[in-house]
Amino acid sequence: MALLEVKNVNRSFGGVQAVNEVSFAINEGEIVGLIGPNGAGKTTMMNLISGLIPVEKGKIYFEGHPITGLKPHSIARKGIARTFQIVKPFQGMTVRENVMIGALFRSDNLSRNQINNIVNETMALLELDSKSEAPVEELSLAQRKHLELARAMAMEPKLLLLDEVMAGLNLKEIEKLMQLIRRLNERKITILVIEHVMKAVMGLSNRILVMHYGSLIAEGTPEEISMDPRVIEAYLGKRRKKGFHREVRH
Repeated sequence: MALLEVKNVNRSFGGVQAVNEVSFAINEGEIVGLIGPNGAGKTTMMNLISGLIPVEKGKIYFEGHPITGLKPHSIARKGIARTFQIVKPFQGMTVRENVMIGALFRSDNLSRNQINNIVNETMALLELDSKSEAPVEELSLAQRKHLELARAMAMEPKLLLLDEVMAGLNLKEIEKLMQLIRRLNERKITILVIEHVMKAVMGLSNRILVMHYGSLIAEGTPEEISMDPRVIEAYLGKRRKKGFHREVRH
């Protein structure tokens, strides 16, 4: 049984079909990339999975149970956590306090010791120990990205949704974050990642899903996707195929 199953899901905004009859499944333990040009419907798809916006038609299942129509907090407590394109830590608070919010949100029944253990382990995992008591305003962009991941991980998710977590980072910071994401996956966290940094998504993913104009146009391994003419044309047009191959492979 798939961990996450999306079946014939639709969502429109006004006259624009943002997601059109999209179906896919994600198995436990996978890292799956979701790519496509700007406006393809990727973030809308993630918002539908996490319950931020309602599904108009179709069904979404998590661990075999329907989650369509549930509120975001209910979906989160079933084991789905996410990050956002624009990182927004809680201002006026320390790094530790921000991570603690994730742990508190996951369950009302945790003891103080359990919460502290989750927070300590999560900050160590995301290499934020040394910044524990620092105000979030002092963090660099890369550190805020780590904090965004830590806050999601403190919810102890089974499925982690990452929305352009590499955006704005330099090459060294991207490689570091890729290492951390692999480390999360080794802890049996299944990951769906939206990313425009091709080096990252191709290097991390077991499979790639490609959206264009709201529809799923391709699915396969990174190598298969890098050679798919529909994907190349959707991104760059027919005249720049070689450039696309270089970008996804290096």
